Amino acid sequence: MKVLEIDASGPDDAGYREQMYRLRARIFGGRLGWRVDIRDGLERDYFDQLAPSYLVLLADDEHVCGSVRLLPAMGETMLSRAFPQLADKGSFQADGTMVESSRFGIDTYQLALKPGSAAGDATRLLLAGIVEWCLARNYMTLVTVTDLRMERLLRRFGWFAHRLGPPCDIDGAPAIAATLVLSEPLFHKLRPAAYQAVFKTASQKPGD
Repeated sequence: MKVLEIDASGPDDAGYREQMYRLRARIFGGRLGWRVDIRDGLERDYFDQLAPSYLVLLADDEHVCGSVRLLPAMGETMLSRAFPQLADKGSFQADGTMVESSRFGIDTYQLALKPGSAAGDATRLLLAGIVEWCLARNYMTLVTVTDLRMERLLRRFGWFAHRLGPPCDIDGAPAIAATLVLSEPLFHKLRPAAYQAVFKTASQKPGD
């Protein structure tokens, strides 16, 4: 498996984008039961219109088996627009060294069908990809809205979330907003032995 950065638009990555949107529909609309907008089997929302960056996790057969969306925290984000109630007043001040991650998902069902694949390794691989991508663009802090299960998983990997407020019920499950520090030692801690990543040029941050 490898991590690949794809564009929000453009013909070269169209096939990967469609696979990603279908995967998101299965994970967030199907497995997790979130109230998301699914049309023609694809899950997309307002934030996909803001020229985000995407990282996808590719199996050896080029099948998308995981993905995450990344947006500069200085612009519109899920935390600021969709879930501001998750952050206590004054607990979060966005700046240019922060990026928001959202729609992080791993296709655990498909990975279980592939010999030698493990969802835990896939999760670490995509997380390591996020950290490396962010550091290459001088991002130092990741902000995210996530559930308590993911918070526990990150803690087991040695990545500790700083909550911005108490958990609140979102779509029937407790969710939190949190920041996470990005660093080179963290990347090497997360990085699996078989880590591979292909990113686009990092000469500018998204939105510059």
